[in-house]
Amino acid sequence: MPRFVTFGELMLRLSPPGALRMTQATSLELSFGGAEANVAVALARLGCPARFVSKFPDNPLGEAARRTLQSLGVETQILVGGERLGVYFIEAGAGNRPAVVTYDRARSAFAEADPTEFDWEPLLDGAGALHLSGITPALGPGCRRAALEAATVAQARGIFVSVDINFRSKLWSPAEAAEAMDELLPLADLCFASAGDLGALFQITDPSYERSARALTKRYPNLLGVSSTLREPFVGALGALRGGLLWKDSYVESQGHTFAIVDRIGAGDAFAAGVLLRLLEKADPRDAIEFGAALGALKHSIVGDFCDISRREVEELLKSGDQTGRVQR
Repeated sequence: MPRFVTFGELMLRLSPPGALRMTQATSLELSFGGAEANVAVALARLGCPARFVSKFPDNPLGEAARRTLQSLGVETQILVGGERLGVYFIEAGAGNRPAVVTYDRARSAFAEADPTEFDWEPLLDGAGALHLSGITPALGPGCRRAALEAATVAQARGIFVSVDINFRSKLWSPAEAAEAMDELLPLADLCFASAGDLGALFQITDPSYERSARALTKRYPNLLGVSSTLREPFVGALGALRGGLLWKDSYVESQGHTFAIVDRIGAGDAFAAGVLLRLLEKADPRDAIEFGAALGALKHSIVGDFCDISRREVEELLKSGDQTGRVQR
């Protein structure tokens, strides 16, 4: 099985208990999260060798972050230095009230890392795939250069490169993000891009995700695949999603999943991990998108960023089609 390498910032996650609003909270629950680390954890929990590359401060929070990842089976390659770990506050949504994220990540150890600190030749040793996201280049010119150098080395070594656009309007503008993607996506084999990302960055607004994905491959002809969750209207208090995948000119969509939402954060990262894993295992595109969509749906049942779901649990859902969440006896 190939080793997956992900690169990005891990943050301290602080959230009010339950569905409390930040203005109501008298305490905050502590955990960790971040898009690229979320993918590494999901892969590790599926039984895959996963390595996370980042930079943490030399303090108890940095050590706690490292230990948390290692306890979940992730191999860590962490530079040590800088003054602080980035923080984000998450107010959980409920019903039709959306979740709200507030960032406090300026001047973090990762954001201020010198890109020359990351020696990509040894960091990518044994790697079969490198996963990046558009969040990393949004954090500053040094992070942008580091992500680009990682992708450049990976491509030169024949390592599969996956990029999730993950546009964050609180971090940069659509024009800035599109400029960075024009550097990064020509080095990628697979791109995760939501309909919202495609519209904001590239003015691709076709209501058909298949046509939108094909439009992106015309802009970046090196891409072998484009994929995304396809969110569907809520059914009462339930969330719903499918997955779409354009892979080597063949387009497939998964079956739909409905679920009660415990935590929305990290579901897209779990979906990406599932699709990426199955494609690297040479699965049929239909199998890859079904696996990714099922994993993304299951992540909604778990509090926190990280997807603690085994391969067996995904396969059981796909085999049984049972979405009732009934007790297993």
